[in-house]
Amino acid sequence: MNKTPDSPSKMGIIILAAGMSRRMKGTHKLLKNLSGKPLIYHTVAPFIKADKQDIFIVTGYQASAIKTALSDYNLHFIHNPDFETGMASAIKIAITQLRHYYDHLMMSLGDIPFIAADDIQNLSHAHLARSPSPYNITRARFAGKAGHPVIWGAAYFDELCVLEGDKGAQSLLEKYQTDIHYHEMSSAACVTDYDQQEDFDAFHKK
Repeated sequence: MNKTPDSPSKMGIIILAAGMSRRMKGTHKLLKNLSGKPLIYHTVAPFIKADKQDIFIVTGYQASAIKTALSDYNLHFIHNPDFETGMASAIKIAITQLRHYYDHLMMSLGDIPFIAADDIQNLSHAHLARSPSPYNITRARFAGKAGHPVIWGAAYFDELCVLEGDKGAQSLLEKYQTDIHYHEMSSAACVTDYDQQEDFDAFHKK
């Protein structure tokens, strides 16, 4: 069931799960099995464990199946009808709907599972420690490699709402690279996505 926020809150969580999994050649990566659960389930689980209340899943391709996979959780859903145009459309619709409720929005990808709940909490705390400045971007990093989640202050919402294409917010991360504060995470999970069959095969061989 779709929900909307009841009142303003400091930080909202956006998990992008609208893509078409083109690299998987007909199989939806977010619905593929990992340890008995769909990939998207493992992506969302640590945000729930971190006691994040305002979690919004942006759906698109196979939206009903994504919702079913997450039925154990109390989540908010935003549907992106333009999911075929790329990731930017998912970001735009989420930011447009949520920008008036939150001062900061944490954004992550549906195909990056197993991030530790403590890392999510610490990332959030690190970002909010630099508030109330709206010119504040905090990005997860491990061993020198930047990853997800990324937390955006309100100063960037206007530009996030006019993104185009399939590269997400990469152009803004490059434009405002001097505004980014990197937060070191405890494992490589924040930089490990499951984009193709080889990634799943490697997981099951562990």
